[in-house]
Amino acid sequence: MAEKQIILINPCKKIEYFDILTRDIHQHGEDYSASEGNIKLNINEVFDFISQGGDWNWKVVEHNNVENVFMSGSSYKSMQDAAKGEEHLSLGWLEEHEIEELHETIYQKMRVKYSI
Repeated sequence: MAEKQIILINPCKKIEYFDILTRDIHQHGEDYSASEGNIKLNINEVFDFISQGGDWNWKVVEHNNVENVFMSGSSYKSMQDAAKGEEHLSLGWLEEHEIEELHETIYQKMRVKYSI
C-alpha cells in the first residue's frame, strides 16, 4: 500500500507584499540592500524580477521585515529572454547627450557606407 501524506493547514499571517534584497554576485562581502524598484512587490512582481536575470544574489523577504526570508538565490541569465529566443546585453550607461552623439556618429557612418 502507498503511503498518504497528511497535511495540517493552519491560518497564518497573510503576506501581501515582499521586498527583494540584492547584492552584486561578484562582491561576496557586500551586504544585501533593496533598491526603490524592489520594494513592496506582489508575488507576481517577485517572480517577474527573479526571471529577468542578471549578476546578482537576491533574497525575497516580507515587506519591511528583512528577518522573514522566503527564498534566496542567484540570477545569471534571463529566463524571459530565453523564452523569447533573444538575449539582451547591456552595453553600458550613457548620458542623453552622449547617446545623441553616438547616434549621430552611427548615422554619419551609414550615410558614407550606403551613400545616403
